[in-house]
Amino acid sequence: MTDSPSERWQRIERLYNEALELHASDRDAFLARASEGDEGLQREVRSLLDYENAAGGFLERPAVVEAAHSLAGETRPERPVHRRI
Repeated sequence: MTDSPSERWQRIERLYNEALELHASDRDAFLARASEGDEGLQREVRSLLDYENAAGGFLERPAVVEAAHSLAGETRPERPVHRRI
């Protein structure tokens, strides 16, 4: 069974937030385990992590995540992405 677009983005967001809590050197191994062999899922999460790294924490919530939710037709309350300070 495949995820609906909304379920897919929920998984991506959950893994992204969990990966942010890890040291950068531990993220690849975490994603390999947590994605259960879904290479597309790994690529999506890695692209968000790369964006976060390049932005240097500029945005509270990456625009890519907001755009994905918008495309999936979701409306969501404002809430910050979990971060370590």
